[in-house]
Amino acid sequence: MKKFFLTLTALILILSLAGCSARTNSTQNEGVVTATQKVTRGPIEIKISGSGTLEPADEETIRLRRSGKLVQVNFKEGDVVKKGDLMYVIEDDNVALSLKQSELNLKQLNLEMEDLNKQKAGEKVTSPIDGRITAINVNEGDSVNNGTVIATIESDNYFKFTAGISQTEIGKIKVGQSVNVFLPDYLASLTGTVTSVDSSPQPTSGGGIIYNVEVQVKNPGSLKGGEKVNATIITSSGNVQAFTTTALERAEVENVKAVLAGDIEKLYVKANDTVKRGQLLATIHSDSIDSQIELQKMKIEQAMADIESKQQELKDMYVYAPISGTIVEQNVNVGDDLSSLDTSSDTVDARIVDYSSMNVVIPVDEMDVGKLKVGQEVIITSDAVQGKTFKGVISDIADEGKAENGVSTFDVKVTMDKTPELKAGMTVNADIVLEKKDNVLLVPIEALKYQGQQPYVTKVGSTEPVKVEIGLTNEQYAEVISGLNEGDEVEVTVSSGGSSFRMGPRGGEVRVSGSSGQ
Repeated sequence: MKKFFLTLTALILILSLAGCSARTNSTQNEGVVTATQKVTRGPIEIKISGSGTLEPADEETIRLRRSGKLVQVNFKEGDVVKKGDLMYVIEDDNVALSLKQSELNLKQLNLEMEDLNKQKAGEKVTSPIDGRITAINVNEGDSVNNGTVIATIESDNYFKFTAGISQTEIGKIKVGQSVNVFLPDYLASLTGTVTSVDSSPQPTSGGGIIYNVEVQVKNPGSLKGGEKVNATIITSSGNVQAFTTTALERAEVENVKAVLAGDIEKLYVKANDTVKRGQLLATIHSDSIDSQIELQKMKIEQAMADIESKQQELKDMYVYAPISGTIVEQNVNVGDDLSSLDTSSDTVDARIVDYSSMNVVIPVDEMDVGKLKVGQEVIITSDAVQGKTFKGVISDIADEGKAENGVSTFDVKVTMDKTPELKAGMTVNADIVLEKKDNVLLVPIEALKYQGQQPYVTKVGSTEPVKVEIGLTNEQYAEVISGLNEGDEVEVTVSSGGSSFRMGPRGGEVRVSGSSGQ
């Protein structure tokens, strides 16, 4: 009685679902019946489906700096802006002043670096003039400081002397005038030049007053210094005889000094050597100069970064639209003191949304994500818009999956053009067709059985299983490439609950059959 009741219940349920004629037989398995369905022609497709919430293509929030005064607001809430539009102007005098101070600081640091580089170059001590070394004041290994005299060099090219001119004649003397210089020791005369005139009177031993005039004469080659001279200055008002003269001395005498602290590493000359301008005299080794230069470099880099930061602050006084879109929120006004606004990090002063296109993200199983590619077409539907389909494309595929319950899924972003029917926040369904065929032979997936890897079906009227070659398959149907013809009837196993039962692609006839049993 119990078996009969179960079989009858399954029969009634199948007949109500299929809407076609059927006949029942007893079955050995309670809750399972066998139906038959004709092989038909129709389309089959393999697709990946998912659902998600529509979001705008882009959205940006604006948070203004929290100092200064807002002096210009160019748009209001609801306005459409383009990327790069000037939205706000801020004034803050402290920023410009701070930038100026930072620039001056950098200038000072660069001057200090120039001085350090000069000191570094001073590790090589060179002659400033052509001449003869009259003294070497250091030895190799000696420690020296900045300013220590290393050597004295005198030039033999020019000699000088001082001529004393009387108070009555000094007014005639000017720099550049020629001087007849007589050398008694040589009984010869040379031509010299007035190079300076002292305006301060000097007393003489006899109680008189003279003025000192410096005269320079070029060495013809034989002068050594110390020679006595007489001088007559040639002026436009007549010749002026010098009242007194000093002995000849070298005009150029240079004390070569160290410009950094260190140790004399090597001397390349000795006393009485003749040297040329730029000739290497000695080298100084200094450990401290290198560390000072590196430290100064770091100070300069820090100062430059500070200037760059403050220049950016100055640029931040002008706030531009980061994207094109609609201002959906604006919480500031002209005249606002920005320092008095909410300082919390999540405060939004303005929000721009780009509705020109919409995105939906759907999770795709790890077994299927490899079949997708960016640019692939997607069919979009929504329960809120019945009877319409929309097109989109895959715009991004996540590089990393999300694992849950031992299965990983990958987020796939689908982008579609703006449409008036679909709004941000709506739930939509996305179907990605991987492969599709039309007008092919189809059988329900429940009709297939397998012997190893070989699929077969039970054909009505055949005493043997019929081997078939299968093409595309999805969760409902399988494409038959060979083994069956259109109109053939095959057995389909259907649960009595009807969860596995379906009509054919074109509403093909379904008959219920079964085997006898007690």
